[in-house]
Amino acid sequence: MSRATAAQASLIRQSDTSLDLVIPAAVTALMTAGSVTLDVVRTDVQPDLHLGFALDIPVMMPVTRGL
Repeated sequence: MSRATAAQASLIRQSDTSLDLVIPAAVTALMTAGSVTLDVVRTDVQPDLHLGFALDIPVMMPVTRGL
């Protein structure tokens, strides 16, 4: 199991109801078929605050491309 951290990805607030999640190619290249589970944690407060939800993203075939 590999883990990505905020240092390896970015979560960008678009609005009150929308976020963009950007995961770099080096991280997606490690994903295998199945699913990836992400838990969301605020690290800008002390102590870190787990927001109480997780995202389960199906991975059929990892695709890595440079933009």
